[in-house]
Amino acid sequence: MKFYSADFVFPVCSTPLKDGIVVMDNSGVVIDVFENIASLNNALQIQIERSAIQKFHGMLTPGFINAHCHLELSYLKGEINKHNKLTGFIKDLVSVRMKAEHDKIINTIKSAEESMLEVGIVAVGDISNTSITFQLKNKSDLQYHTFIEAYDLFELNTDKVWNMAKELKETLQLNNRNSKCSISPHAPYSVTPHLFQKINANKPSIITIHNQETASENTLFETGTGDLKNFFELSGNKLPHIKPNGRSSIQNYVPWLNLCDEIIFVHNTFSSDDDIRYAIANTKKCWWCLCPNANLYIENTLPEIERITKATENILIGTDSLASNNQLSILSELKIITKKFPQISLHQLLTWSTINGAKALKMDSELGTLEKGKKPGLVLIENVDLQNQKITESSQSKRVA
Repeated sequence: MKFYSADFVFPVCSTPLKDGIVVMDNSGVVIDVFENIASLNNALQIQIERSAIQKFHGMLTPGFINAHCHLELSYLKGEINKHNKLTGFIKDLVSVRMKAEHDKIINTIKSAEESMLEVGIVAVGDISNTSITFQLKNKSDLQYHTFIEAYDLFELNTDKVWNMAKELKETLQLNNRNSKCSISPHAPYSVTPHLFQKINANKPSIITIHNQETASENTLFETGTGDLKNFFELSGNKLPHIKPNGRSSIQNYVPWLNLCDEIIFVHNTFSSDDDIRYAIANTKKCWWCLCPNANLYIENTLPEIERITKATENILIGTDSLASNNQLSILSELKIITKKFPQISLHQLLTWSTINGAKALKMDSELGTLEKGKKPGLVLIENVDLQNQKITESSQSKRVA
């Protein structure tokens, strides 16, 4: 057995424990969590010396869940201009994507994954357009749910796109220990109704979609104008599948996904109260994934997180990719939220970044909380405001078990 203690232990499933103790077996499975050494000795009916307990200064939490990442884009770190809006980001991405050598792409993927492990991430909802991450996932210490991303700008391409996505899914599921996956739409503007219908007809247990990341996405669906419209027209596509009708993007495409058990909406930077209420009322279950650093990198703005918290507790945290972020750290995302929205409690932030992510990716039987029988990983958050139970600008996270 191994014994871990800190100034505070946050099991997430219960209230924080001052000087709490986490007991794990040698494989990392939680045996139990105790308030103090007296309750520990009483429960185990053996005498555990204080010297046998690893004591840390800071807070111990379950491992983080990164609900949205593009691991295959790790080689693009520093290659995309900041604050250039989504259209500028797409333009830069298209111009530099896949120009790197294969070995460099593989090495940056490995390095990115190692960095996630070091800062306490234990599971990832990862977007894949190719199979380049599949071999790594098969050997990984991280758990993955891979979202095979599909997009088509012309109805004539839909069947080809769908068949390619199915082939990728089959490739991943062939003898891969991280075989959990589902075919998901890229974004409302880049998926035709025909492709939405194919995804929906497959009755997936969970999908993800980039949602309302830019104001021009709503403008496109409402009036058929704006930056996105101009961008695609300049590239030779007039987006004939989009029929402006005065309704926001999410209110246009959600009806096409009525057979999906769960939907993760990612970014939500320009989602209104009406949009949030509409999505909740018209889906079986939905989650709202926040990627603050990527929002600042691309659009230089943040979603009004409070409007989401007023409507639902189903909130997740993601890092997006190194094409739109300087690091893949959940704690870094939580710092941004804490600075901008100080009224959001640490317990809320940890709930979003641990058990909610585990539930959304259907991994909560093992991950997300410090509970008996789970193997959630154990993360130390250092340099925290212990009195107010807040993370600070200087807070750091690392995995200790």
